[in-house]
Amino acid sequence: MNIDKELLEKYHLGLCSPEEQLFVEKWLADDTLDVDSALPITNRTAVQHEIWASVLPHMDTPVAPLPEKRPKIVSLVWRLGGVAALAAMLWSLWPRKADLQREMVFDNSKSVSPLWIRQANYDILLGEASSAKINIGTGKLEVAGNLLFKPKRNIEILKSGVPILLKQGETYIVLESTDAETQFIFTKSEMTFLPPAVQRRLKQQLNLS
Repeated sequence: MNIDKELLEKYHLGLCSPEEQLFVEKWLADDTLDVDSALPITNRTAVQHEIWASVLPHMDTPVAPLPEKRPKIVSLVWRLGGVAALAAMLWSLWPRKADLQREMVFDNSKSVSPLWIRQANYDILLGEASSAKINIGTGKLEVAGNLLFKPKRNIEILKSGVPILLKQGETYIVLESTDAETQFIFTKSEMTFLPPAVQRRLKQQLNLS
């Protein structure tokens, strides 16, 4: 087998057989092998340089490593942190049993002005010279004087042993009583059914328009 122009072109185009490829590569390493007259000796160096120029860029090209998959620890931490924060917020908003069972005492008996008191589950407005005992866990609502009651959630209270639902967002008025047996509870809109003199008295005591 001789080195000629056609063989070198085949090698350059990658069309050589394994034997031809090996022969050309040996010739590139040792130029003492026989070269056909079709390839002048003066062109041998130029051909060698041309072939090496096309081969060398591919001989030592490093193979790019596959990207390493790292566990998404940071993403997982953020997700767990978000879940924990949400759970803590919901827990803080959830009414706790101890708070629901505790009896609250409010006293405005020595004042001539109504008093707003804001709690987690309700807001109340104590009329002048009024006081109240409230336990939403047991349904207790005792008022001495007059009281305006605004639930922040549905709350059941007992009146004569019968549960009454006070609805979230509604405004209720509780009239003076000495015990739950004689207590009157109605919504603010129902106040129009009361005698005018009673309406005026409630509006004055509870600062209602």
